[in-house]
Amino acid sequence: MEERAILMFDSLKGHIRRAALEAYLLPLQVLIPLIIKSHVTSESKYSTENFKFVNVKDVPQQVNGSDCGIFAIKFIEFLHANMDVNTIRPDYVPSLGCFGFGVAAILEFEYNFNVHIFHCLL
Repeated sequence: MEERAILMFDSLKGHIRRAALEAYLLPLQVLIPLIIKSHVTSESKYSTENFKFVNVKDVPQQVNGSDCGIFAIKFIEFLHANMDVNTIRPDYVPSLGCFGFGVAAILEFEYNFNVHIFHCLL
């Protein structure tokens, strides 16, 4: 059986204390097993034991405090494609920030990342 864990891919290490992060994640650690249990057959012996929290080491880091959403999306895309997140090149991530970026900048960013993913899959 695979390990029951919530994996955290933190692109801005050190921005939150470990104790605070664990407090934020506690509701998820408790609720995720209960939600899964509610969707499995009653004959299944699924455990409702809490998931543990694992902070994944050595993930690509953002260079500012505002690109966390872009990194989160890319981590999800790479994991879904069964690719190593460490192949994400932070230099492909433009400094979009949270406000004031244009659609053209976002489309260029997505294009560059998708080309990178395509080449990694070849």
